Amino acid sequence: MLKFIEGFSSETNVVVWRDLISNLLKMSHVLLNTDFQADFQAFIIRLLKPISQKLGWTPTPGESGLTGMCRGTILRTLGINGDAETITEAKKRFEAHMKGEAIPADLRSAVYASVLSEADENVLQQFIDLHNKADLQEEKMRLCT
Repeated sequence: MLKFIEGFSSETNVVVWRDLISNLLKMSHVLLNTDFQADFQAFIIRLLKPISQKLGWTPTPGESGLTGMCRGTILRTLGINGDAETITEAKKRFEAHMKGEAIPADLRSAVYASVLSEADENVLQQFIDLHNKADLQEEKMRLCT
Protein backbone atom coordinates (compact mmCIF):
# COMPACT_ATOMS: atom_id res chain seq x y z
CA MET A 1 0.00 0.00 0.00
CA LEU A 2 2.82 2.45 0.84
CA LYS A 3 4.35 1.90 -2.61
CA PHE A 4 0.99 2.90 -4.13
CA ILE A 5 0.89 6.02 -1.95
CA GLU A 6 4.37 7.01 -3.14
CA GLY A 7 2.84 7.52 -6.58
CA PHE A 8 1.16 10.67 -5.28
CA SER A 9 4.42 12.49 -4.46
CA SER A 10 4.04 14.99 -7.32
CA GLU A 11 0.27 15.56 -6.83
CA THR A 12 -0.69 19.23 -6.47
CA ASN A 13 -4.42 18.94 -5.71
CA VAL A 14 -5.16 19.98 -2.14
CA VAL A 15 -8.26 17.77 -1.92
CA VAL A 16 -6.22 14.70 -2.80
CA TRP A 17 -3.49 15.64 -0.30
CA ARG A 18 -5.91 16.35 2.53
CA ASP A 19 -7.59 12.99 2.07
CA LEU A 20 -4.28 11.17 1.77
CA ILE A 21 -2.78 12.96 4.77
CA SER A 22 -5.87 12.28 6.84
CA ASN A 23 -5.44 8.57 6.21
CA LEU A 24 -1.68 8.69 6.81
CA LEU A 25 -2.22 10.43 10.15
CA LYS A 26 -4.72 7.75 11.16
CA MET A 27 -2.09 5.14 10.38
CA SER A 28 0.46 7.19 12.28
CA HIS A 29 -1.77 7.19 15.37
CA VAL A 30 -1.97 3.40 15.22
CA LEU A 31 1.84 3.29 15.18
CA LEU A 32 2.24 5.83 17.99
CA ASN A 33 4.70 4.65 20.65
CA THR A 34 5.74 1.62 18.61
CA ASP A 35 9.08 0.74 17.06
CA PHE A 36 7.61 1.68 13.66
CA GLN A 37 6.59 5.27 14.44
CA ALA A 38 9.90 6.90 13.47
CA ASP A 39 10.10 4.93 10.23
CA PHE A 40 6.56 5.91 9.31
CA GLN A 41 7.25 9.58 10.01
CA ALA A 42 10.35 9.32 7.80
CA PHE A 43 8.14 7.81 5.07
CA ILE A 44 5.71 10.74 5.35
CA ILE A 45 8.58 13.22 5.09
CA ARG A 46 10.04 11.45 2.02
CA LEU A 47 6.58 11.42 0.43
CA LEU A 48 5.89 15.12 1.00
CA LYS A 49 9.36 16.58 0.36
CA PRO A 50 9.07 16.71 -3.46
CA ILE A 51 5.79 18.61 -3.41
CA SER A 52 6.96 20.90 -0.61
CA GLN A 53 10.04 21.80 -2.64
CA LYS A 54 7.88 22.45 -5.67
CA LEU A 55 5.44 24.66 -3.75
CA GLY A 56 7.99 26.34 -1.48
CA TRP A 57 7.01 28.74 1.27
CA THR A 58 6.21 31.74 -0.90
CA PRO A 59 3.21 32.04 -3.22
CA THR A 60 3.92 32.74 -6.87
CA PRO A 61 2.08 35.57 -8.60
CA GLY A 62 -1.29 34.46 -9.92
CA GLU A 63 -1.41 31.09 -8.19
CA SER A 64 -4.79 29.81 -7.09
CA GLY A 65 -6.04 29.81 -3.53
CA LEU A 66 -6.09 26.03 -3.70
CA THR A 67 -2.33 26.00 -4.27
CA GLY A 68 -1.87 28.09 -1.14
CA MET A 69 -4.07 25.69 0.79
CA CYS A 70 -2.02 22.77 -0.52
CA ARG A 71 1.22 24.49 0.55
CA GLY A 72 -0.09 24.99 4.08
CA THR A 73 -1.33 21.41 4.34
CA ILE A 74 1.95 19.92 3.13
CA LEU A 75 4.17 22.13 5.30
CA ARG A 76 2.06 21.54 8.41
CA THR A 77 2.27 17.78 7.92
CA LEU A 78 6.03 17.92 7.42
CA GLY A 79 6.43 20.00 10.56
CA ILE A 80 4.35 17.80 12.83
CA ASN A 81 6.24 14.77 11.56
CA GLY A 82 9.57 16.27 12.55
CA ASP A 83 11.06 17.53 9.28
CA ALA A 84 13.99 19.61 10.54
CA GLU A 85 14.13 21.91 7.51
CA THR A 86 10.42 22.76 7.80
CA ILE A 87 10.64 23.33 11.55
CA THR A 88 13.68 25.61 11.17
CA GLU A 89 11.92 27.75 8.56
CA ALA A 90 8.73 27.84 10.64
CA LYS A 91 10.70 29.03 13.68
CA LYS A 92 12.25 31.86 11.62
CA ARG A 93 8.84 32.93 10.41
CA PHE A 94 7.36 32.70 13.91
CA GLU A 95 10.17 34.86 15.36
CA ALA A 96 9.55 37.45 12.63
CA HIS A 97 5.82 37.25 13.40
CA MET A 98 6.52 37.99 17.05
CA LYS A 99 8.42 41.11 15.90
CA GLY A 100 5.44 42.35 13.87
CA GLU A 101 5.87 40.66 10.48
CA ALA A 102 2.57 38.89 9.93
CA ILE A 103 2.52 35.32 8.67
CA PRO A 104 0.17 34.92 5.68
CA ALA A 105 -3.10 33.34 6.84
CA ASP A 106 -2.69 30.23 4.69
CA LEU A 107 0.68 29.46 6.34
CA ARG A 108 -0.14 30.24 9.97
CA SER A 109 -1.40 26.78 10.86
CA ALA A 110 1.71 25.21 9.31
CA VAL A 111 4.03 27.59 11.13
CA TYR A 112 2.25 27.29 14.46
CA ALA A 113 2.04 23.48 14.39
CA SER A 114 5.69 23.15 13.32
CA VAL A 115 6.93 25.50 16.02
CA LEU A 116 4.80 23.81 18.66
CA SER A 117 6.27 20.43 17.74
CA GLU A 118 9.51 21.50 19.46
CA ALA A 119 8.25 24.22 21.80
CA ASP A 120 9.82 25.02 25.13
CA GLU A 121 8.12 26.84 27.99
CA ASN A 122 9.00 30.28 26.58
CA VAL A 123 7.45 29.49 23.20
CA LEU A 124 4.35 28.04 24.86
CA GLN A 125 3.94 31.30 26.76
CA GLN A 126 4.22 33.23 23.48
CA PHE A 127 1.40 31.11 22.07
CA ILE A 128 -0.74 31.71 25.14
CA ASP A 129 -0.13 35.46 24.86
CA LEU A 130 -1.01 35.45 21.14
CA HIS A 131 -4.16 33.45 21.88
CA ASN A 132 -5.25 35.85 24.59
CA LYS A 133 -4.67 38.88 22.33
CA ALA A 134 -6.34 37.42 19.23
CA ASP A 135 -9.64 39.02 18.23
CA LEU A 136 -10.78 36.39 15.75
CA GLN A 137 -11.93 32.95 16.82
CA GLU A 138 -10.31 31.49 13.70
CA GLU A 139 -6.90 32.76 14.85
CA LYS A 140 -7.47 31.41 18.35
CA MET A 141 -8.16 27.99 16.80
CA ARG A 142 -5.01 28.15 14.68
CA LEU A 143 -2.98 28.92 17.79
CA CYS A 144 -4.38 25.80 19.48
CA THR A 145 -3.20 23.53 16.66
